[in-house]
Amino acid sequence: MALRPYSRAGRIALLEVGETYSESFRMSFHEMGDTNTPTHVKTRMCNSMSPAVSRAQSETGNSYATESVVAPTSDTVAVIITVAVTRWA
Repeated sequence: MALRPYSRAGRIALLEVGETYSESFRMSFHEMGDTNTPTHVKTRMCNSMSPAVSRAQSETGNSYATESVVAPTSDTVAVIITVAVTRWA
C-alpha cells in the first residue's frame, strides 16, 4: 500500500539522508498535573511517532533514528517537548 504524501509516515519516507522531521508541543507549568507531566507527554508523542517510522521504514527500507527532548523555554514558564526522526540511510 502506498503512503499518503501528507501523512506522518509519508513525510518521514520523503526525508533525504541527514534530514529530520519533528513535532513539538509547548506545555506551560499550569497545564501539568499528576498524569500530565512532560515525561508522560513525551512518551505519548514517541508512541504515536513509532508506527509512522515503522511504516516508512517498511515501505522504503531506509534507516531512521528517533530522538526526544524536553527543554524549558527561555522565560521558564513552559517546556517544549520535541520528538524528531532523522533518516540515516
